[in-house]
Amino acid sequence: MSTDLELYAQATLPERWNYAQAMASAGGLVPEGLRTGGQADPGKMFFTFETGSMLGIHPVAAIQGVNIIEGKPTLSPALMSAVIRRAGHIIRVTVTGQLADLSLTATAELIRKDDPDFTFRSVWTIEKAQRAGLLQVIEGRISAKVGRNQSPGVWEKYTEAMLKARALSEVCREGGTDALMGVAYVPEELGAEVNEAGELVALPESNGTGRRPAPQAADYRPIALVADPVTATPAAVTVTEAVTGDTDQDMVELYGLAELASVIDARQAFVKARQNGHLDRPIEGKPLGKWLEDLATEFDQIQEGVDRQTGEVNDDPTGEVA
Repeated sequence: MSTDLELYAQATLPERWNYAQAMASAGGLVPEGLRTGGQADPGKMFFTFETGSMLGIHPVAAIQGVNIIEGKPTLSPALMSAVIRRAGHIIRVTVTGQLADLSLTATAELIRKDDPDFTFRSVWTIEKAQRAGLLQVIEGRISAKVGRNQSPGVWEKYTEAMLKARALSEVCREGGTDALMGVAYVPEELGAEVNEAGELVALPESNGTGRRPAPQAADYRPIALVADPVTATPAAVTVTEAVTGDTDQDMVELYGLAELASVIDARQAFVKARQNGHLDRPIEGKPLGKWLEDLATEFDQIQEGVDRQTGEVNDDPTGEVA
């Protein structure tokens, strides 16, 4: 930790507040995300500095890489990567494929300092970004228009950079939450307009109520191995279609399929496979996603039978336990 950062951390609360007020006097040099009504906001700057201090980031670096969106702090992709690496974890982001044939793929890998034998992995493709509603593929070309004039958006202009940023933030949330201390999203994920580097350009627009539209609630039903949303250009193989070919042994090892022993295990494997884009890999003649759904259902039925035998399931409408 630098001497300057130590001085900030050791300062009293009034001293840190005065520092935020002094920095706010920089006026036009203050980034958009730290303004209110066009004016530098000392309160936002103070929150930003405190968030940076928690992460071991100097206040000036925090101004550039920490953005407060609807009261929630976010990190730029570059700063998120720096925080993870400074904690001793290894992170790599690679890109394969071509934009021209829509095979462009960004893969982020994270190897923890305390668990070097396991690699966390997140894969983002054009198809995955389309399912997430971030872009459209029209006649073989990427389209992500924004604004009334339908100008090309960042996902259309900088598709590769955006795929890399999404893969990075996803893998950091999965494998580096201890280093991020809960600050685990990049601005673009919370609806902000960003540039090629994933840095905030403009705050998200409200929905007329003064607040951003709330994200769709997740499905937490017991088995809940829910397939990704259907799009106009679906994947070549979906989790409900049969596939041919030998079992993909890499998938068996990657998700520990032979060791799964409960509905929870099956769901966790499903969620990770969906994040990595592996739901269509063949397992015993089925897509991996369908195979995990069937396994979860089987586990659920077995548990229900056990519960009935032990008297934990009561089918008597009177409410009396036999």
